[in-house]
Amino acid sequence: MTSSKKLGLKQKAEEPFSSVISTAGLEININARSVTYHANALLIKGLTFDMLVELLIGDNQIISIDTLATKVWKGKVVSHETIAQRISLLRKALPEEADGYIESVRNEGYRWLPSITRRSISTSQQSIKTKHRLGVVAVVMLLVGGLYGLTKQSPEQKVVNPSEELVEYRLDINVFTRVKLARAQQYAKALTAQSNAIAISLYKDLLETESDNPDVRSGLAAALLQDIAVFGADRSNLDEINQISLSLAQQSPDNADYLWLRGFYYQVTGNLQQAIKQYQLGLSLSPSDPRIVLALAGIYTETGRLADAARLNINQLNLEQRFQIPQIANLLFLTGQYDQALKWFTAAVQLAPDDPSASANLAEFLIFNGQFDQARVILNDLHNRTEGTQDSHLIEFYLALLSNNNQAANSALMLAERLQPQSPEIIAWRAWFEQSQQRIPNVAIGDLELSENSWPSLYVAKSILALAHHDEETALAMLIRALRLGFVNYQYLLNMPPFSAMSDNSVFQEIILAMQDRQAAEYQKIKDLTIPDLAM
Repeated sequence: MTSSKKLGLKQKAEEPFSSVISTAGLEININARSVTYHANALLIKGLTFDMLVELLIGDNQIISIDTLATKVWKGKVVSHETIAQRISLLRKALPEEADGYIESVRNEGYRWLPSITRRSISTSQQSIKTKHRLGVVAVVMLLVGGLYGLTKQSPEQKVVNPSEELVEYRLDINVFTRVKLARAQQYAKALTAQSNAIAISLYKDLLETESDNPDVRSGLAAALLQDIAVFGADRSNLDEINQISLSLAQQSPDNADYLWLRGFYYQVTGNLQQAIKQYQLGLSLSPSDPRIVLALAGIYTETGRLADAARLNINQLNLEQRFQIPQIANLLFLTGQYDQALKWFTAAVQLAPDDPSASANLAEFLIFNGQFDQARVILNDLHNRTEGTQDSHLIEFYLALLSNNNQAANSALMLAERLQPQSPEIIAWRAWFEQSQQRIPNVAIGDLELSENSWPSLYVAKSILALAHHDEETALAMLIRALRLGFVNYQYLLNMPPFSAMSDNSVFQEIILAMQDRQAAEYQKIKDLTIPDLAM
């Protein structure tokens, strides 16, 4: 946070002050971490707010990329792409009138262009000012109400057609569509719940006038799938997504983008074999498509094909380094290369500090290595900055369980349930947790229906559900099914409390040995692969 001394402000000793910056209709209260535009609050929080402040205190000078990394990310290693994405989010959070306020200076940094004034106000002054604004708003509303009757009867008032307005500003409809489509695509790439929701809204607006535009249709379908897969949205849109993705794939069967979209649909709906088929077809047409590489490598990892996943990630590492680093970290972990895995998990967080999955993955790794305090710090920091995800709250639940803190475990599980109440993992864990508290689970084993195309991890979840009902035989059968489908994370089974009761069971021990053997075999396949240095 910027000090008042740096802003050139003098404080009175007898009462607290808020440092305020005014520029082009914006008012930024440093201490309150709030932004208003002509008295209307703007949703600019977290690192985006810090970025705005650093630009403003630069007094219209160029703020270098290194300075932004040092000030905003507190010295953490971040890529130029991450900083550019944060600038993009800031631009989108500002009013449309502020579109040109931030100048990008190639190879140097960024500069805030409008003039800037700074002042300090006491908290008591701020309270009076707020009350005054409320009074002004009330007066304005009365005036508007009085003038409405006059303007309503005016015969010269003209209703402006949106297309006419665009022509007046020399922006034709086609350009307007392209600009709006580009904005939707940028929001979708930001990969936060808020930005994805904005992207969906923009795509739906465009669909009203561009119903045959394949870019609009595919963009909407992808954003809706992302909403379900990552942010826990309900699955009511799956029929619409299926129709869009199938129609596009049928119209252009050799389009790698549509094959990726079709694969993503199958992946979200749990049909892994079809997802793999679509991704492989897409990869044959576009071998360097980062989305296909990431998706296919992710499925390979989850189904035990670690060597195939490693080759895909390493061969294409420069395409989407931000997202491939966590995958490589996980592969290193699953093949027992723990020191290397820690470096890559840490690098993933440094490269994308706002990515909840990166922090969650590092925390889970630390938990399985007995480093509970370090994991707790990472999760607390993540959940103080963001809402978190189903996975991050489940990992917090694991940590609480292993720390024998049932109250914290229940709180974390409730947060995960709020985000994805229909998740099989959460349903299974809730049933087991209720049983551990001497309460009867409200979900039967048969309620969780799976198929041979389901994720292997879901059979592990069903095993937990069986243990909640004290059905050890079914629990072992589910673990055997998970093993056959490629589940190899035996560290998870050895660490999680539900399976401790089976530690002396010979069948359980055979399952663990089989997973260890498969991990060792995959390690032999990839040990000679050259893993690049972490130069970022």
